[in-house]
Amino acid sequence: MTLFTPGDVSRVKLYTDDFAADPHRHYHEMHRTGSSLVPVELAPGINATLAVRYPAALKILHDPEHFPADPRRWQQTIPPADPVLAMLGYYPSTRFCDGPEHKRVRQPIKAALDRVDPNRLHAEVEDAALSLIESFSERGEADLLYDYSFPLVFRVLNRLMGCPDDLAAQIAEGMTLRFNAIGEESVRGAAQAKTAFERFAAVKPDHLGNDIASAMILHHQNLKDPELVGAFMSCYGAGIQPLVNLITNTLCRTMADDRFGGGVLGGSMLVRDALDEELFYDPSMSVFCARYPTTPVLFEDVWLPVDEPILIGITACNNDPDIQGDRTGNRAHVAWGAGPHMCPATSIAYLIAQDAVEQLLDVLPDIRLATALTWRSGSFQRALAGLRVVFPPYTMPPRVPAPPLRPATARTDMSIPACGATVASPDYANHLHDLADHATHRDRTRPDIASSEGPHER
Repeated sequence: MTLFTPGDVSRVKLYTDDFAADPHRHYHEMHRTGSSLVPVELAPGINATLAVRYPAALKILHDPEHFPADPRRWQQTIPPADPVLAMLGYYPSTRFCDGPEHKRVRQPIKAALDRVDPNRLHAEVEDAALSLIESFSERGEADLLYDYSFPLVFRVLNRLMGCPDDLAAQIAEGMTLRFNAIGEESVRGAAQAKTAFERFAAVKPDHLGNDIASAMILHHQNLKDPELVGAFMSCYGAGIQPLVNLITNTLCRTMADDRFGGGVLGGSMLVRDALDEELFYDPSMSVFCARYPTTPVLFEDVWLPVDEPILIGITACNNDPDIQGDRTGNRAHVAWGAGPHMCPATSIAYLIAQDAVEQLLDVLPDIRLATALTWRSGSFQRALAGLRVVFPPYTMPPRVPAPPLRPATARTDMSIPACGATVASPDYANHLHDLADHATHRDRTRPDIASSEGPHER
């Protein structure tokens, strides 16, 4: 039996440039140990255990009794200003509770997400995608991360949530700073976004509409204000950066990987298959789903320390050599998590990502990479520093934007129809594009630990 304690083992440092440059080499070495658990360092001095085998991940994620999600006891041992808390720090959220409390808080979120109209969502993604492509198609070049993926996901999510334009702009600016800045500026961005979420939760009950936020408010569970703020933060945290990275990384794969480029661009392979390959082989959240044993746990001949995090190595588990084979049509990966905390928005995420990739490849079929790829270092995400591309300049034909939906203003228990979206004003749309454009001048190589959610944990 083994006990992972400082000094006894060599911990793999997940946050280094060396790990980011070739994580699959490190995962291969982890698998060669024959163990399901590997001691790691999330940041300097922050120890954890990483599950690197698929069966081990499922056991952990389906056992909240021995592997609870509440980090607060562990968090008391971490300096309050440590950047790792941006990813793992507690706030009132379904992600950090289990049992009846988790079911109570998750229910309004899942109910609201289930009411999203996929036809309307498709129209919203198409409108946002074509508008953004139009903004750079005549240039013959773009950075798809900043010119396309990020503003598209943010615009669609704001429409789905029914966030007012002024608060959406504040959230966009705050989240952009968290995504691109470092040090105090990143902290300032996080604080600005949180303040905007609190204002959103305060004003939304008086401006109900046909959107996700209104459906959460109207749910019979009557979420308290802090819980509502946490629900909004979860939707934006899980819905933005991981989805941005999934879209960007999949677009990169279609251009850089010979197995997919010709097939997807030529129409013989579905974009959905390319997305699934990305979610299996190199998911945008590579390490997540933290759990915190409150008593010593013996797991596969390893004694796990009390309150020290054990995380799921999502990429490592998906690439477990014991489960390899033909993955065509196989979506049994753990990129969305598993167990009671599994992501409730997988169909929405798939639709947004698939539509975003298809719209771009349909309009600009001759797109290709312009520069070598650089990956951000960081313990949790698989994120490109940028995705510069070139293509023959193209002038888009005139188009008619999607019409706004009629708002539902009556405050009755879940009396609104299936959620569609409100349409952002032109001023806000321009502001968001300016933010994304401004972001291209920021540092893109810092360790990326800004986002507070993954796509799996709700």
